Amino acid sequence: MTCFNFNITGSGTATPKGAKFPGAYNMADPALNWNLSSTDPYPLAGPKLYTSSYSVDLVPNQAVTISPTLDAAGDEAYYAAQYKALEAQGGVTAYFDSIGG
Repeated sequence: MTCFNFNITGSGTATPKGAKFPGAYNMADPALNWNLSSTDPYPLAGPKLYTSSYSVDLVPNQAVTISPTLDAAGDEAYYAAQYKALEAQGGVTAYFDSIGG
């Protein structure tokens, strides 16, 4: 998952159409019916993206790695435990899916 924060500044007069919820998505939208096994590019869902008439050069920020334990060995053990828990959860989910629940 990705999250973006924007700081909108200036005295522009653009008024993008925007989208209203509910109603921004249509169940016939190709993105909502996309096959997860497909090798085709994922089609974006929802209304058309707003295109500015200005060009903006964005400089990426340095990636930040968050350590849950502040220790490399501790982090490795932590992530191994998380992975094991997710595997177990996947097994439970697969079981309930197999019985229709």
